[in-house]
This record gives sequence, C-alpha cells and structure tokens, in this order.
Amino acid sequence: MDAVADGADTGIGFRDYVTPRDAEGPNSYFVPAYTSESSPEWSALSEKLTRDVVGRKIAIRTYAQYNVPRTFTPVLSVGSDNVLFAGLNKNGDRQVVFAFRIQDSNLGMTDDFLILVRNLMAYSFPSVLDSAVYVCGDVMPVNVVPGCEGIVLTAPSGKSSTLDTLDTDVCEVPLTETGTYTLTVKVRGAAETDVFAYACVPESESRSAPGGAMLLSGERTYEYSDGFYDKLLLFFIAIAVLLLADWGVYCYEQYQLR
Repeated sequence: MDAVADGADTGIGFRDYVTPRDAEGPNSYFVPAYTSESSPEWSALSEKLTRDVVGRKIAIRTYAQYNVPRTFTPVLSVGSDNVLFAGLNKNGDRQVVFAFRIQDSNLGMTDDFLILVRNLMAYSFPSVLDSAVYVCGDVMPVNVVPGCEGIVLTAPSGKSSTLDTLDTDVCEVPLTETGTYTLTVKVRGAAETDVFAYACVPESESRSAPGGAMLLSGERTYEYSDGFYDKLLLFFIAIAVLLLADWGVYCYEQYQLR
C-alpha cells in the first residue's frame, strides 16, 4: 500500500497534485466516495475490498492524480479521480495505491479505517482459497498468490487441468463435480503445495421433497381391509395358532396337564 509520485515501473502514471480551492470552509477539502454496486466499475474485487465497510464520510486536504490502468479497481474516488485503488500492475503483482497521505485526511479517525486496511491486506497477501467448502455448481475463486508460477487443478474424478494465471489475480473455477478438489500450487523458490477444497451436494438435492407419503395399493374387498392386508391377516392368524399349540404341548410335557 503506497502513495507514489511516479509509478512508471508499474504502469501507473502520475499527472499532478490537486489542492483545495479555499483555505477554510467546505471548499478547503475533498470528500471521496466509495465505489458502490451501482457503479460501472463494481466487481467481485470491489465487494471484497469494501466488505463490512460502513462508508463514513472522509475529508482529504490534497491528493495526486494518476492515470490508472484498467486492471485496477477503484475503492475511493473524487469525481473521476481515483484516490484509492487496487489491482494487478504491469509486472503481474497485486498493488494497492493511496493517492493521498493518511495524515492529510480523517480516514484514520473513522471506524472504517481498520476494516478497510484488513481488506486491503487480505487482498495484497492472499491465501490460495478464501473458503474450503463449496456447493456443487458454485464458481470457486482461486487467488493467484505473489510469485505464483502455476496452479494445477485435479477434480474428484481425477481429471487434471492447468489454470490460466497469466495477467490475472483471480481464477474462477466452476465446480461441476462433488467431492474433493486438489490445487497444486507452485510458487517461485518454494516446493509445490497442495490445497484442498470440497464441493458438496446442494441441500435441495440431498433431502426428500416435503409432504411425501408412502402408499399401499390394493383392491378393497371388505369394508375395513384391502386386498394386501387380507392375506397378511390370515398369515398372522396361522402363526398365532401354531404358537398356542406349541405352548400347549410344552405345558403338558412340563406339568402333565390333564
């Protein structure tokens, strides 16, 4: 996370500093706005960077204007100028840029500050997976960690494929099978590491439909029985007679009943 005057090495071009029009009053500072869901720049990354942020009003005294590449996502903007943005620079590295100094704003005094820093740190130093449990049919985001040289995905069926990690910071993997997925990650200067994720059956498919009933069919031949139960009743009567007969013989042998 940085505020830079010259970002030529990363593809970010510095233009100029913007200062307030007045020394005092409402025109002595700028009020940036968070990227909202209605903004055309809104994306999954925007949602991740602003997660749990309340959106308190912020005042900044001065900021720098940059030419921001399309690979970056704005977080805070003053008009058409992005004053806080994050994305993938031309070197393929994740980068977060503050176009203003914290001491030139009241951002550090708001309750959003620590939440925002947490989100930006999580983006800058991500784990491969944000979650280890998904539902079959979901799209699993796979973070391309710094120094990543390749990620191989092995599906539960054993089928392997190499993810396209070039010029992207997140790979989206559709989960079309249930079971355990294995991600083999190769990071520069380190041994390969296996990361696991599990895709379960959707809840709607793992339970029976409500209101179901088990029905017995048969032709009704008597007022209080049907065709199937008639034969069962005769069978139980025969069993009962045999048991009574056997009990009678047993009692006679034991007690010589007359």
